[in-house]
Amino acid sequence: MADIQTVRAVRLRKARALRELGVNLYPEHTPKRLAAAEIQKHFSAFSRSRQITIAGRITGLRVHGGAAFLDCTDASGKLQVLFSRKALGKAFTRVPALDLGDFLAVRGKLIRTRRGEATLEARGFTVLAKALRPIPAHWYGLRDVEERFRRREIDLLLNPEVRQRFRVRSEILRTLRRILEDESFLEVETPILQAVPGGAHAEPFRTMLRALKLPLYLRTAPELYLKRLLVGGFEKVYELGRSFRNEGMDHTHNPEFTELEFYWAYQDLKGLMAFSERMIRRTVRETMRTSHISFRGAQISFSRKFRRLEFSSLFQNSFRVDPITASDSTLVSIARRNGVPTGPSVTRAILIDHLFKKTVAPTLVQPAFVVHHPLSLSPLAKAVGQNSQLARRFQIFAGGMEVANAYAELNDPREQRKRFVEEAKHRRSGNREAQRTDEDFLTALEYGMPPAAGFGLGVDRFVMLLTDAPSLREVLLFPTMRPKK
Repeated sequence: MADIQTVRAVRLRKARALRELGVNLYPEHTPKRLAAAEIQKHFSAFSRSRQITIAGRITGLRVHGGAAFLDCTDASGKLQVLFSRKALGKAFTRVPALDLGDFLAVRGKLIRTRRGEATLEARGFTVLAKALRPIPAHWYGLRDVEERFRRREIDLLLNPEVRQRFRVRSEILRTLRRILEDESFLEVETPILQAVPGGAHAEPFRTMLRALKLPLYLRTAPELYLKRLLVGGFEKVYELGRSFRNEGMDHTHNPEFTELEFYWAYQDLKGLMAFSERMIRRTVRETMRTSHISFRGAQISFSRKFRRLEFSSLFQNSFRVDPITASDSTLVSIARRNGVPTGPSVTRAILIDHLFKKTVAPTLVQPAFVVHHPLSLSPLAKAVGQNSQLARRFQIFAGGMEVANAYAELNDPREQRKRFVEEAKHRRSGNREAQRTDEDFLTALEYGMPPAAGFGLGVDRFVMLLTDAPSLREVLLFPTMRPKK
């Protein structure tokens, strides 16, 4: 079996020969064409036409003496093409220079072969793009999972199920937008480059604006800017876009990810729970054509109302201690027994959060709201009561992972400043994920922000859940990869 460089050298010689014949191997213009699937569906009607044109990639090529059969594939499907010396005349001499992977436009007459297969009998063809490398599957395969992600274009080319997964992703995004627009939300765009990154417990990526000698950060969340828009008079805003967190990578985390955040003035947490449940159930139903999905071997139903579960009760059931009243030493001991890192920079809130994610979250397979988190985990949320240690917050879990997070948004500027001061203490102790004090946001709150509820959906995880993907990298077209060894 020839290696890639040998095959490439042969193809380069073919390309040179075609150029010497005056063939433009990379023309700009493509003739008006029909889709392969449309031809297959309406064969009888198109077969009455004197001549039609198709265009696509050669995915099969079989030469038999004075004739050649090839499969011409476009995004809709494929159609067999017959090249014959009789029908093409001198143009047939160029057929041996064609290879798998080349793009062609072919014009001709529709016929059926003796086996009844719909076929375009070519009267002429135009090379649209000459492929200089062989498609991997035809030579050595694309079995390496890491290589699939690095060469996603080949993965998409070889695996129809991968292409379908990204079509579903696109439909999920369209459906989410449609639902929010039906509710009169305004789509907005807020800065990705931020002077003060906020809205999430996460370490940001840092860059430098040379023109101003200004350090900037890639946003970890759009939250604070979106809430400033509520101050400015908008009542329903959302953003669907990228955020960035300089954290570890695993099957549910990628440094660059897509999230949907929306903020709703004059809405409370109870109303937000009802709406978010309807939104998720409708998205599942409209994109998957069912309310029941399979994920990691489990059958998950979105047809029933989501369960309501208390954070503290779930924590106590797993660890036999109350996360609010347990001593720091007790939490450290539990963390060590469960393989959760500890240390001077690991705060009480981090321990509680990591323990919950590692032990409790995987048990939450059916859709559920988890409510009333410790306030220390939620510096941007209202408290349940004036002296409460619980936050007016919920998360949505399904498939054993968090897919959404929501607050009754804190709009008291003095209380928000106190929370930021506490976060600053954690930063000084070494917690690089603690939130920074955003003075512009605090100033905005002092102008007055209406009571509001805010919601964030991890789009990548949601797509992962609905398409039964084993890893987040399967639902990102070009995930972040470690350098190739």
